[in-house]
Amino acid sequence: WVKIDPSYFKGCYFKGWNEDNEEIVVKELNTHDLDVMRNEIFADYGYKFKSEQWHEFFSKLKWYQPKHENVDSLLTDIDRYNIEVILTAKNSLLEENKEPDVIKRVNY
Repeated sequence: WVKIDPSYFKGCYFKGWNEDNEEIVVKELNTHDLDVMRNEIFADYGYKFKSEQWHEFFSKLKWYQPKHENVDSLLTDIDRYNIEVILTAKNSLLEENKEPDVIKRVNY
């Protein structure tokens, strides 16, 4: 695993395609993206999500194998550090009441 820092959340991130089949990229991650990142750490250890939203989200992924009601004892120091960095970034966005620019079209 890699330790992340706040600079990790800046840059361009692939999001998919819009209805016109144009590739879309975000300049910065939004709060939902940060929630996905944080919950992915728990999902990697087979956490059984209680939230229907996250249960549905991760159940669609082939690698996700729900096994544990609690994964706290399985988390590494790096996992805990990354979770804190992600939560700090999310709280910053919420405090500033500022979601990043959502869509930037990329033409190749």
